[in-house]
Amino acid sequence: TAFRSTSTTFSLLTTSGVVTGPLVLTNASWSSGAFSFDVLCTPGQTLTVEYTNVLAAGAWPILLTTNSPGTRVHIVSSQAATNKSLFYRARSGP
Repeated sequence: TAFRSTSTTFSLLTTSGVVTGPLVLTNASWSSGAFSFDVLCTPGQTLTVEYTNVLAAGAWPILLTTNSPGTRVHIVSSQAATNKSLFYRARSGP
């Protein structure tokens, strides 16, 4: 199975004045009916991972929202087992 991905890098200045690092999705893997990947981030950063099966305008359901305990959060998406293709994105904040 082949995976295709793109990357956008940016810095985010939050209302508290703290600069967070870019969110980077990496280490994509398919195993036992689930798709997984890592999100590289800043320790303590709140991040939300969303997914969709269509890149047209519309809602992106939330897969999860968490506060990063370190510089990497491992994400497992069981939704991929029943969808031929899904797109994922991560954003800073809830």
